[in-house]
Amino acid sequence: MKNRDLKESTHALLLGIYRRAGITHAKQVLKRLDIDTSKGWDDLVRDLLEDTSSHSFLFESLKETFKDLLMFGSRLFECYSISDNDVDSLFTLLDSKQPNEFNIDKLINIDKLKPNEQMSLFAKDETDSAITYYFLHHA
Repeated sequence: MKNRDLKESTHALLLGIYRRAGITHAKQVLKRLDIDTSKGWDDLVRDLLEDTSSHSFLFESLKETFKDLLMFGSRLFECYSISDNDVDSLFTLLDSKQPNEFNIDKLINIDKLKPNEQMSLFAKDETDSAITYYFLHHA
């Protein structure tokens, strides 16, 4: 990735984490990376983006945090009790949309996406004991 693209993507990740988790959590993430977080948010972001020596490390670390937020940090998580027949029908319906595996790289600039639908099936993750479908809610 080119330096300019890396800087823009790092900025998008910083803002995405901040928008979804708030300043306290965003600063905790940075503190765990041994980054001094005593400055205000805007100054902190500006300094991080100006220090090009750490962009690659920062980008990869923030990408993992952002992925965790999108996969596990949703306030829109809902569970329903449904019959086995309905489960099979639901799997058939969702699988007909051919969801991809979860890929965070497509979501780094999620706040710039302008989808046609308010909610869309984004990905499917399957293990031996569970199947998870991920939907993106675009506010």
